[in-house]
Amino acid sequence: MKKTIKSLILSRKGSQRVPSKNTKPFANSSLLEIKIRQAKRLEDKGLIDGVVVNTNDETVIETAKRYNCEIIKREEYYCTNEISANELHEHLGRTFTADIAMFMNTTSPLVTDETLERALKEYWENVENGPYNSLNACHIVKEFLWLNGKALNYNPDKKPRSQDLPEILSLDSATDIIECKQMIKDRSFVSKKPYLFVVDNIEGKEVDWPEDFEICELLYQKRNGVM
Repeated sequence: MKKTIKSLILSRKGSQRVPSKNTKPFANSSLLEIKIRQAKRLEDKGLIDGVVVNTNDETVIETAKRYNCEIIKREEYYCTNEISANELHEHLGRTFTADIAMFMNTTSPLVTDETLERALKEYWENVENGPYNSLNACHIVKEFLWLNGKALNYNPDKKPRSQDLPEILSLDSATDIIECKQMIKDRSFVSKKPYLFVVDNIEGKEVDWPEDFEICELLYQKRNGVM
């Protein structure tokens, strides 16, 4: 029997860096609605088996109901800043309602349907039928990086051109796909043996800070013809 796969959209109440970022107006919609509609398009194509919204926010629940999403109401304990990411991820794996979770994050409004379809295809090829244990989106970073007063990725005495820097991969939130039992085992949606799925730097752009919200909204409007 083929394993079931559903999208998982997380939306916790009380965002601190960008208040109400998932539900505030964004390009004549909201980050939440944009991501739900995108997930529904994948479901309509038969690529996933359902759309799950995990939240403790009543406003988010009402929106999810309008789109006939499955809702998992998260316990308040798992919405605090005190718990570790590992504890949360293990909990998400234990409470999910499909074999495989496809994380579709509201903070990544610029990832396209085509990229997510490609991610699903490569997940089945390289994870379910290959040697890897999760698919995790990332983008290439070619910048002059320093930490604790030392260059990380180049020799300052022989400074290279930026295009000649090593291709360091930075995980982003475009998507992550993992079987729930693997997520429970590793206590993370990034397994110990990930298949790194490279997206371009625009699709990998995340809404973490107020300026990111503005930049992503402008880019989204330009890409989608929204005024």
